[in-house]
Amino acid sequence: MPVENQMVIGDNTNYQFNAFVAVPTLDEPICECDCCKESVYEGSGVLYQGDVFCGSSCLGDFLIKTGAAEEI
Repeated sequence: MPVENQMVIGDNTNYQFNAFVAVPTLDEPICECDCCKESVYEGSGVLYQGDVFCGSSCLGDFLIKTGAAEEI
């Protein structure tokens, strides 16, 4: 009697092999980052004085470039 791998024959309901795969978002981007031009989605960006950034690292880069912050 052959041993059947349930993941190969399609009955993979008990396996979570895709548990850590990034699920693409269905939301549309609201704008793009003023620093790196990445798409910014609602709830994931940073707004600073009218400029939109994808995260704190791009905001930090912007502040250093404009002289508003100093790198130590």
